[in-house]
Amino acid sequence: MKSMVNHAREQYKSKEAYEHYKHRKEEIDAILDGCLLEEQKEIVDSFLKELDDAAHRELESVYFQGMLDSISILRILGALV
Repeated sequence: MKSMVNHAREQYKSKEAYEHYKHRKEEIDAILDGCLLEEQKEIVDSFLKELDDAAHRELESVYFQGMLDSISILRILGALV
């Protein structure tokens, strides 16, 4: 299942929206580098990593639930026994 999530993530990385958010993240990092002391930047980076990890876990959960829902629908339609 994780390989399917990783594949979906890699597919997303080829999209224009990914490039936009990647560029925006780089802009934000540059702004923070200019505004924060090193210790403050490390704390903010830690918080941002925690948020990114939470988003990754949410993605896995939603993807897995989508798979379960798809299986349920296929069973209801009689395509799976």
